[in-house]
Amino acid sequence: MNIEALMQPHIAELEPYVAPDFGALAARTGIEPEALLRLDANENPHGPSPLVAAALARFEAFGYYPDYRELENAVASYVGAEQENIILTNGGDEAIDLTVRLFIGPGEGVIICPPAFSMYRIYAQAAGGRVLAVPRLEDFSVDVEEIEALVVR
Repeated sequence: MNIEALMQPHIAELEPYVAPDFGALAARTGIEPEALLRLDANENPHGPSPLVAAALARFEAFGYYPDYRELENAVASYVGAEQENIILTNGGDEAIDLTVRLFIGPGEGVIICPPAFSMYRIYAQAAGGRVLAVPRLEDFSVDVEEIEALVVR
Protein backbone atom coordinates (compact mmCIF):
# COMPACT_ATOMS: atom_id res chain seq x y z
CA MET A 1 0.00 0.00 0.00
CA ASN A 2 1.30 3.46 -0.90
CA ILE A 3 0.55 5.40 2.29
CA GLU A 4 1.83 8.64 0.75
CA ALA A 5 -0.96 8.50 -1.84
CA LEU A 6 -3.45 8.77 1.03
CA MET A 7 -1.86 11.87 2.54
CA GLN A 8 -3.22 15.36 2.11
CA PRO A 9 -1.06 17.00 -0.60
CA HIS A 10 -0.30 20.08 1.50
CA ILE A 11 0.98 17.85 4.33
CA ALA A 12 3.19 15.85 1.97
CA GLU A 13 4.76 19.12 0.80
CA LEU A 14 5.90 20.15 4.30
CA GLU A 15 9.66 20.37 4.61
CA PRO A 16 10.92 18.05 7.32
CA TYR A 17 12.67 19.59 10.30
CA VAL A 18 16.41 19.02 10.21
CA ALA A 19 18.22 19.58 13.50
CA PRO A 20 21.25 21.84 13.29
CA ASP A 21 24.61 20.16 12.76
CA PHE A 22 26.45 21.38 15.86
CA GLY A 23 29.70 19.80 14.70
CA ALA A 24 29.65 21.81 11.47
CA LEU A 25 28.51 24.96 13.26
CA ALA A 26 31.28 24.58 15.85
CA ALA A 27 33.86 24.12 13.10
CA ARG A 28 32.64 27.24 11.25
CA THR A 29 32.52 29.45 14.34
CA GLY A 30 35.36 28.07 16.44
CA ILE A 31 32.95 27.54 19.35
CA GLU A 32 33.00 24.21 21.16
CA PRO A 33 29.83 22.14 20.48
CA GLU A 34 29.13 21.90 24.24
CA ALA A 35 28.92 25.72 24.40
CA LEU A 36 26.18 25.92 21.75
CA LEU A 37 22.54 26.09 22.85
CA ARG A 38 19.55 24.88 20.86
CA LEU A 39 17.22 27.80 21.44
CA ASP A 40 14.88 26.47 18.73
CA ALA A 41 14.19 23.40 20.88
CA ASN A 42 13.35 25.29 24.08
CA GLU A 43 16.16 23.50 25.88
CA ASN A 44 17.39 24.67 29.25
CA PRO A 45 21.08 24.09 29.96
CA HIS A 46 20.46 24.66 33.68
CA GLY A 47 17.78 21.99 34.13
CA PRO A 48 14.65 22.43 36.24
CA SER A 49 14.51 24.51 39.37
CA PRO A 50 15.29 22.50 42.53
CA LEU A 51 11.79 23.51 43.70
CA VAL A 52 10.26 21.80 40.64
CA ALA A 53 12.33 18.66 41.18
CA ALA A 54 11.25 18.53 44.86
CA ALA A 55 7.57 19.03 43.95
CA LEU A 56 7.72 16.26 41.34
CA ALA A 57 9.36 13.92 43.85
CA ARG A 58 6.33 14.35 46.14
CA PHE A 59 3.77 13.76 43.35
CA GLU A 60 2.25 10.28 43.35
CA ALA A 61 -0.52 10.37 40.74
CA PHE A 62 1.50 10.12 37.52
CA GLY A 63 -0.79 7.38 36.21
CA TYR A 64 -3.88 9.60 36.04
CA TYR A 65 -4.98 12.58 34.02
CA PRO A 66 -5.06 15.56 36.35
CA ASP A 67 -8.02 17.84 36.93
CA TYR A 68 -6.72 21.20 35.72
CA ARG A 69 -9.60 23.34 36.98
CA GLU A 70 -7.72 24.46 40.08
CA LEU A 71 -4.72 25.50 37.97
CA GLU A 72 -6.95 27.24 35.41
CA ASN A 73 -8.63 29.18 38.21
CA ALA A 74 -5.26 30.13 39.72
CA VAL A 75 -3.98 31.35 36.34
CA ALA A 76 -7.23 33.23 35.69
CA SER A 77 -6.99 34.93 39.07
CA TYR A 78 -3.33 35.80 38.50
CA VAL A 79 -3.91 37.41 35.09
CA GLY A 80 -7.31 38.91 35.93
CA ALA A 81 -9.31 36.87 33.42
CA GLU A 82 -12.27 34.53 33.55
CA GLN A 83 -11.42 30.83 33.90
CA GLU A 84 -13.30 30.09 30.66
CA ASN A 85 -10.73 32.25 28.83
CA ILE A 86 -7.75 30.21 30.04
CA ILE A 87 -6.37 27.41 27.90
CA LEU A 88 -3.54 25.35 29.32
CA THR A 89 -1.22 23.77 26.77
CA ASN A 90 1.86 21.62 26.66
CA GLY A 91 4.02 24.56 25.66
CA GLY A 92 4.05 27.22 23.00
CA ASP A 93 4.03 24.77 20.10
CA GLU A 94 0.67 23.35 21.11
CA ALA A 95 -0.79 26.82 21.69
CA ILE A 96 0.29 27.87 18.18
CA ASP A 97 -1.04 24.64 16.66
CA LEU A 98 -4.45 24.97 18.32
CA THR A 99 -4.75 28.65 17.39
CA VAL A 100 -3.90 27.99 13.75
CA ARG A 101 -6.31 25.04 13.55
CA LEU A 102 -9.05 27.22 15.01
CA PHE A 103 -8.62 30.22 12.72
CA ILE A 104 -6.84 29.18 9.49
CA GLY A 105 -8.50 27.23 6.71
CA PRO A 106 -7.09 25.86 3.47
CA GLY A 107 -5.89 28.63 1.20
CA GLU A 108 -6.10 31.38 3.80
CA GLY A 109 -3.07 33.62 4.20
CA VAL A 110 -0.84 33.69 7.25
CA ILE A 111 1.66 36.54 7.53
CA ILE A 112 4.99 35.59 9.07
CA CYS A 113 7.87 38.00 9.63
CA PRO A 114 11.12 36.05 9.38
CA PRO A 115 13.32 35.46 11.12
CA ALA A 116 10.60 33.98 13.30
CA PHE A 117 9.81 30.82 15.22
CA SER A 118 9.71 28.02 12.64
CA MET A 119 6.49 26.51 14.01
CA TYR A 120 4.41 29.45 12.73
CA ARG A 121 5.23 28.42 9.16
CA ILE A 122 4.93 24.69 9.82
CA TYR A 123 1.50 24.87 11.47
CA ALA A 124 0.19 27.30 8.85
CA GLN A 125 1.27 24.94 6.07
CA ALA A 126 -0.12 21.92 7.94
CA ALA A 127 -3.50 23.68 8.04
CA GLY A 128 -3.33 24.26 4.30
CA GLY A 129 -2.71 27.97 4.75
CA ARG A 130 -0.66 30.12 2.41
CA VAL A 131 2.43 31.51 4.12
CA LEU A 132 3.04 35.14 3.24
CA ALA A 133 6.55 36.02 4.39
CA VAL A 134 7.32 39.66 5.12
CA PRO A 135 10.99 39.80 6.12
CA ARG A 136 11.91 42.06 8.99
CA LEU A 137 13.69 45.33 8.34
CA GLU A 138 17.43 45.69 8.85
CA ASP A 139 16.91 46.66 12.51
CA PHE A 140 14.62 43.58 12.93
CA SER A 141 11.50 45.70 13.29
CA VAL A 142 8.33 44.59 11.49
CA ASP A 143 7.67 46.06 8.04
CA VAL A 144 4.19 47.40 8.83
CA GLU A 145 3.73 49.02 5.42
CA GLU A 146 4.37 45.73 3.60
CA ILE A 147 2.02 43.87 5.95
CA GLU A 148 -0.70 46.48 5.37
CA ALA A 149 -0.20 46.14 1.61
CA LEU A 150 -0.71 42.36 1.86
CA VAL A 151 -3.83 42.71 4.00
CA VAL A 152 -5.43 45.22 1.63
CA ARG A 153 -4.93 42.99 -1.45
